[in-house]
Amino acid sequence: MNFVNKYGKGILVCLLIAIPSWIIGKMFPVIGGAVVAILAGMIIAMFWNDKGKAEAGIKWTSKIVLQTAVV
Repeated sequence: MNFVNKYGKGILVCLLIAIPSWIIGKMFPVIGGAVVAILAGMIIAMFWNDKGKAEAGIKWTSKIVLQTAVV
């Protein structure tokens, strides 16, 4: 339960970016979901300066999940 409290909000934010990006990537396979997710993340980061409690989950997702996906 401690894991969910610490990382849950950030993981949820990443999922809210990843799922629509994956769907859009399926619609436009030349671009792909990864490019859409990167662009969406860049746009969100421009406007969302204080990540608060979501920051730990975002860092965990970018480190663990991304490295696992690359392998």
